[in-house]
Amino acid sequence: YVMKAADDDFENSVESKSSSEPLECEIKVSLQPLRINIDQVIEDLF
Repeated sequence: YVMKAADDDFENSVESKSSSEPLECEIKVSLQPLRINIDQVIEDLF
């Protein structure tokens, strides 16, 4: 529900969308190594 509201806000404000997109991409990139690490831990467990 909160995410949906955020999406609506982005659609309503192009300025907000363009300024938030790089940040979202940055977050995904920074989380990538963490995800790989978690995958490896899971592989080690099983």
